[in-house]
Amino acid sequence: MSVVTATSIKEDLTTFGDLKVWSVLVTLFGDMAATDGAHIPGPTLTLIGSEIGLRPEALRVALHRLRKDGWLTADKVGRTSQYRLSDRGRAETLDVSGHIYRATVPAGTEWWLTIPNPASFADPDPDSLPVAPGILLASRPPADQDTLLARVNAQTLPRWVTGRVMAAEITQRYAALHSVLSGHPIPRPDLPPLERLGLRILVLHHWRRTALQHLPEAASLMGTDWSGTMCRDLVHRWLKALPRPDLDNLTA
Repeated sequence: MSVVTATSIKEDLTTFGDLKVWSVLVTLFGDMAATDGAHIPGPTLTLIGSEIGLRPEALRVALHRLRKDGWLTADKVGRTSQYRLSDRGRAETLDVSGHIYRATVPAGTEWWLTIPNPASFADPDPDSLPVAPGILLASRPPADQDTLLARVNAQTLPRWVTGRVMAAEITQRYAALHSVLSGHPIPRPDLPPLERLGLRILVLHHWRRTALQHLPEAASLMGTDWSGTMCRDLVHRWLKALPRPDLDNLTA
């Protein structure tokens, strides 16, 4: 019964959106090889790729691209290539890991409504959120002393403000992923290791791609009934049911 369920959800997840091979590899390495010194052998990557439905030639092209971009490095051990995150790849992976793996959205984030001086306004802080021309929401007060500030309660913001903070297409994507996952029973954790990892990476990949389209703090403005909040809860229930397997035991 578990094989049928796993096969069905895998089909739904592989057809949910566009699976760019290089992006799936970023998810895989970030989940399975983010610690210093961790690596994934080439044959193991081929095995995992086959489980997810990635063609070997597409996998080779994606690995070449990520090495060229400085995201991965590779060493030869005998005739086998060992792939690992570069220092840059590991640093950027760890930088967003809290946003991806945090099971709940932090409560009580302090927000500031800011109106910079139009005469001296430069580029806004990259962590600030535009809500209207010349008006920003920021999770910390700006260093610019020539800015009008007002502390705001995230729980009482009008819906039109949260609508500006979170694009409708992101909300819709969260709702779509939630719909796919909620249409299947959460798998048992005793699935074969390779099958379990394939499902884990697919779920995590779709979650990661959506979660990284907005600032982590913005989710705290959206409330518990927002599709992203509900999706976060369901995704982490799936990830808990699909623990990371030992890469050496994938064929067990």
